[in-house]
Amino acid sequence: MGQEHSSNKDSHSSLVALARGIGPRANRTVNTGQVVIVNTGLDEKNCMQDDEDFKRLQNIPIFYPILRNSLNIPGVKDEVDINTKFDHRAIYAFFSKFQEQLSQSTEFICSEQLNIVSKIRETDHTVSTLLNCLVERQKLTARLLADLNKTREINNQLIKITACLQEIVPMAQALNELLPETERLPPLDLSVTIRNQSIVFDDIEQKVVDECPNSEN
Repeated sequence: MGQEHSSNKDSHSSLVALARGIGPRANRTVNTGQVVIVNTGLDEKNCMQDDEDFKRLQNIPIFYPILRNSLNIPGVKDEVDINTKFDHRAIYAFFSKFQEQLSQSTEFICSEQLNIVSKIRETDHTVSTLLNCLVERQKLTARLLADLNKTREINNQLIKITACLQEIVPMAQALNELLPETERLPPLDLSVTIRNQSIVFDDIEQKVVDECPNSEN
């Protein structure tokens, strides 16, 4: 037992001596089996802080749009001096050109509107004239149609009278033959009367037809 106690004491003292003997080199020398790391290098954070390119990138300010509310980032709001971001000269030039364009468009539209109004008036006058002509033509056509209907009625009556006369002619000739020769009348010839009647009716109908072209003129 004395030997075991002495051996444990020796091993503990040797571990303490090993830890004290290595000291700060323990951080630089690590035993990983077959590979011995002598120096782990600089810390990555310290390396980035000392990098010149990284410092330049950090010096570049953050660029935000004019309307920061469009980013939908909490805590980012539009600056109060947003109007200072605009160049009033460029805005004035833009609106001046826009006003000039509107003025030119207004003048063109006004001239076209006047032309359209004048054409509308001319069209209205033409339509009114044509309408009056059509109304007068309709009245004349109605009057001629009434005259033609009256002429046809008279013609029908004459036809009936002619038929009656044709029936009376044989009886008149028979009665004429019963009279003495000194008192007899000349023979009744209705062909001349019928021919004259047809000529008169044709003249009336042609006159009605001839008046139609005069109404168009």
